[in-house]
Amino acid sequence: MVKQYISIARKIRGRVESGEYSSGAPIPTRVELAKSFGVARATVDRCIEFLVANGTLVSRQGSGTYVSRIRTYSRRLALISDSNITSEFPEISGRITYVPFSKASGKSTFSTLLKFDGLLWYRPEESVLSRIQDFKDKLPQVIINRTIEGFNCVSTDHRGAYREITAERISAFPKTAPCFLSVREAQGGSLVAGYRESGFIDACRAKKRFYEIIHMPLDFKEKIEAIDNHLSQKKARPFIIVSDSLSHTGAVAFWARSNNMTWKKDLFYSDFDNSYPSNVWGADVTSYIQDDRLVLSTSIDKLMSIVEGRDKGPEHLLIFPKRKNGET
Repeated sequence: MVKQYISIARKIRGRVESGEYSSGAPIPTRVELAKSFGVARATVDRCIEFLVANGTLVSRQGSGTYVSRIRTYSRRLALISDSNITSEFPEISGRITYVPFSKASGKSTFSTLLKFDGLLWYRPEESVLSRIQDFKDKLPQVIINRTIEGFNCVSTDHRGAYREITAERISAFPKTAPCFLSVREAQGGSLVAGYRESGFIDACRAKKRFYEIIHMPLDFKEKIEAIDNHLSQKKARPFIIVSDSLSHTGAVAFWARSNNMTWKKDLFYSDFDNSYPSNVWGADVTSYIQDDRLVLSTSIDKLMSIVEGRDKGPEHLLIFPKRKNGET
């Protein structure tokens, strides 16, 4: 399940965006919010802390909590990405300028980027980190959906999500050896896959369990062979398989059917960002789904607060993803 404070934060932000809580106005007290949402005061406190950190709310000591006043966003912000995602999120199109990674990596564009007030790096991989480092101490920057030490980052909590699902399933089936399907090596290094793998390892180590990492190829048939080579001879059941990507799910489903396995009996499986209907894989897959809109809007607010000298939030702001419980 999604973390409770994040669920409430989404609802409060929705009320702000709909105008129910107007710009500059106070929101209900924390005691009132706890009562209306049916949660503990500590949960509301954490929710308010998160919304203050991402710029949605402002907390005034001795006065209360207020909706941040609407800003005109006259500052020039650049969103550096491998694709123009402003078409997916039209609400941000007027607030930022899209710059492709290919242009940002050239020396000739260095001076062009310096003309912006702040930079947003959207899902950069290791090959882009040197360019990000070039702008450190020159411009305010926020890295989106990655967590890099020494930089301001807003990211889905990939590591926490995988730690949660792995620990939960090990606790339910303590005699099995969990395995992790990793595409990182085949892709030449994926930061986000590394976070998910780290969360899996965190849980296994905390539970003092042996585990296995299966480095997955890109070809579908080779994926099935890799799974079969590692697991077909193992006697312990049920199998616990945690995948860093939905790109492995078809191979897992094919392998399971070929071996006459029953979901949640012989095999427990989970992946990430899988919202396909059950007819696609033959089952409704248990998965975490990141809230890209919340991550992006929070990143923009975070960068604006840094540019305007208001930022007092954490260096790394993590947003727990939604969890979809399925048949696997």
